[in-house]
Amino acid sequence: RYIIEGSEHKLEKGKLILMRPGEFHKAQLDEEIYESFVIHFLPEIVDSFDPERKLLRPFFERPLGKNNVYSRHNAANTAIYELFNKMDECRGNDYDNGVKVKALLFSVLIELNLLFDAKLYDDTSVRNKQTSEIVEYINSHLTGELSIDKLCTKFFISRTQLNRNFKEAAG
Repeated sequence: RYIIEGSEHKLEKGKLILMRPGEFHKAQLDEEIYESFVIHFLPEIVDSFDPERKLLRPFFERPLGKNNVYSRHNAANTAIYELFNKMDECRGNDYDNGVKVKALLFSVLIELNLLFDAKLYDDTSVRNKQTSEIVEYINSHLTGELSIDKLCTKFFISRTQLNRNFKEAAG
């Protein structure tokens, strides 16, 4: 299972999971080995090509922990898996491979936007409603005064229950 901002998603072959900076996420594996293909990039990489950063909408134009998972079935009609394979073939630090990877990344972002616009994200997560409300409150008050005691008072929950809920939600 994969936990994103307190929401739990079942890991399945070919599932796409989009994360943005600051979004809490964690894989929780039982015994099975799983393989992932991860692309880390700075948002600024699109600025010369897309100064309004519209290609980054699937990452930033959604609430934290929501609408960031796509099933293999929903992504099957795109070129995204082929693009990932081509990126993987461009290993190495030479200039030509760097240019190819950037070009492929732009194509991946275009495909992700098509999925996002079609609302083909997977909404089958499991989430404790109260924990969800607390996570949303924390995210919207990160620069303010936060404490466990304040959260317990605001959400009428004991410290023990709050810790239990977060341990369950975040592992």
